Amino acid sequence: MRQIDVARYLNISRQAISKYELGIREPDVATLRKLAEYYGASTDYLLGVKDKDEDKSDQLDQTTVHRFLSSLEVAENIMARNPKDVETTDNKESVADPANS
Repeated sequence: MRQIDVARYLNISRQAISKYELGIREPDVATLRKLAEYYGASTDYLLGVKDKDEDKSDQLDQTTVHRFLSSLEVAENIMARNPKDVETTDNKESVADPANS
């Protein structure tokens, strides 16, 4: 990853990126948010408040919750449209499952 690539993404000079890296200058809040987005990290991680592992854990939890809620919404929509089909599917699964015999 090159400084020029980050600078272009942030719409600032490469020299500004260099100064951030050297600790000569600090980014403003808006730039810090864009940096976090660019690197796929939280602003807390960039500021040294959180460990990266904690950040990944938070992202994983959020992703898992989002996927679950999306699946739940799809299931609720199917049940609302065709409740008899859902019951039929449930009955087929229980009959076909050898553990239930």
